[in-house]
Amino acid sequence: MRKIKTLLLALIIMVGCIGCSIQSKEEFKNGTNPDIKINTTTKENDKDIAFTLTIDNHMINEDDNYDKLDKAIQEKYPKDKNLVEALPIVVTKEMSVKDVIDDFAKANDINIVYGDMSGMSYIISINGLGSKTLGASSGWLYTINGELPLTSIDKTMVKENDKISFVYTVDGGKDVGFSFE
Repeated sequence: MRKIKTLLLALIIMVGCIGCSIQSKEEFKNGTNPDIKINTTTKENDKDIAFTLTIDNHMINEDDNYDKLDKAIQEKYPKDKNLVEALPIVVTKEMSVKDVIDDFAKANDINIVYGDMSGMSYIISINGLGSKTLGASSGWLYTINGELPLTSIDKTMVKENDKISFVYTVDGGKDVGFSFE
């Protein structure tokens, strides 16, 4: 189990960048997929799945991390604000976390770079903020309801009331509450 978590962390740490400016919840747009509805909790039927999405970059504001970022990345991540904070989303059919984040990112000018390792999809960067941007152990993790899943983002399906978060770490997960020892 520890080896699986360590491997998963290594995969997820290879995460990355989003290329957009910070928007308020009201400014986020729906993408091209009609089965994904952004900024709503309204379910049209019992099969709809409501959940929230957060892109948590608070660790870039700790210590002197922000000053270490390129100006281009700083422009995409204003100081002291998460890129996305608990945005309500409803999907009308079963979808993977990757399907949802990909459609959302494309519709809202967020640049996500994905990687694949042994058939497991992970995020390399979001708006230019990626793995190793702030040191060898920095990168993106993702959590479902505060837990690190043991599956990749393309294999994890969104479920009712999930709280999905992409969290940037500068210390291999320790700084955001995950220890793999």
